[in-house]
This record gives sequence, structure tokens and C-alpha cells, in this order.
Amino acid sequence: MILQSDSTDPHYAPACRWSKPEKLHESGVVVGSDEHQFDLLQYWYSQFRIHNPDVPVAIADFGMTAEKIDWCKQNGHFIAKPEHSATRDQKWYYKPFAILNAPFKRMAWLDIDTEIRGSIAPLFDHTADPSKVAMCFDPFTTQKVCDSPTNSGVIVTAYGNPVISEWARRCMGNCYGYYSDQQVLDSIKSYMKDNFILMPPEFNWLSLMGFNDKALIYHHVGPNGKQTLRYRIHLQRGGKFIIGPN
Repeated sequence: MILQSDSTDPHYAPACRWSKPEKLHESGVVVGSDEHQFDLLQYWYSQFRIHNPDVPVAIADFGMTAEKIDWCKQNGHFIAKPEHSATRDQKWYYKPFAILNAPFKRMAWLDIDTEIRGSIAPLFDHTADPSKVAMCFDPFTTQKVCDSPTNSGVIVTAYGNPVISEWARRCMGNCYGYYSDQQVLDSIKSYMKDNFILMPPEFNWLSLMGFNDKALIYHHVGPNGKQTLRYRIHLQRGGKFIIGPN
């Protein structure tokens, strides 16, 4: 069954409904960061702009200082941190609320540990049916709660999609017992499975699968992935690593 819903559905609390921005851009990207991953956000942005200089970016505050928020406002559409406190402490539970407040007709959520290696235009081919959410299969999921687990590092959807509202509702009040936002989203498939479609793995190629030069999005997952990105940031800033005695 495909559930049809909209941002005015009284089933959802106001925070779980799609926002009504003054203007909806045709397409764009949504990302989010807290204070501790701001370096990854800046690096992600610099690399993203190499291949996508004109794609609008919405940046969600998951807990940043005023100075870093100013940077976000200068470089994209700023999405304020959710005012409610019903989500768990982990910042990844803010994801669906960031998507709900993005000013795009078609959008892609991208984790900031993703490496964008080309134009993201092909992602939006998966939004022809606005009731569908497009993701990639995750063979390494930490907690399997459905037959076809998917990775929430790349999520392609359209404005008004009922899955995102349901995901937000579950993250607010019924996410205990799940490892992360990804498993909460997977659990929704038990009653909304027809609202999900799979994309080719090249659209969210997990670093655990080895290198793939055909990957459009290379996802540096886990602590080792972030370490790799921070090594690149260090070198980008002119840092050097000295091995052994001087």
C-alpha cells in the first residue's frame, strides 16, 4: 500500500509536517552538521561545488555556534535547529526535520561524509513519483529490521512525501530500541514498503565495499571514513605528517 499524505495531515504534529516556504526551488541538496563536524561540512561543501556550482544547498543546524551559523547562512539556505526536544540526543535524529524544512520541490539529503564526484542531476530522475523515497541498499547495516535495508546517507525525495513525515514522527516518539535514524526509517517499510525504491549502488557507494571509480557518490562511512576525510582536510590546509625521527 502506498500511503498518500500531505503537510496538513492532523495525524502528524506540526514539527513533523512539511513546511510552507515562500518559494520552492526546483531542486536542491540538504545537509546538516553540529559543532564537532563543522570541518567536515566545510570540506564537503568545497568538494561539492567543484561539480555542482549552481545547485542550491540547504544547511541544517544540528548544534553549531553563532559564528558557524553565519557561515551556513552565507553559503546556503539556513535551516534552524528543531525547537522541540522529543528526539533522542544523537544528532542524526534531526535528519527528517531538516528535510521537512528544505525549500525544494525535489531534494537529496546527503551526509557530510559523502564525497560527490560528479553532477548530482541523475539523482533527481528518481523523483517522478512524489510518493516514493529513493535510497541504496546497505549490506553492512548494524541492525537489520527489514528484508532490504537501505543507507540513509543519501535520500532522494520530493516535497510533501508522506514517508518523511512518518519518519519524523517515529524519531520524535518511537525510536528507542533502534540503533540510528536509518533503522527507524527501515522499520517504516513494514507498512509503507511501496513508498520505497532502490537506486543503483553507485549513487551511495559505501567505502566498506572498496574503491569504485564509477561511483557518483562515495560514502566514507564510520570512524575510519571520517578519519580519511580529516586527513584530506589536514593536507588541504597545508599540514604535513612526519613519520619517524626528524
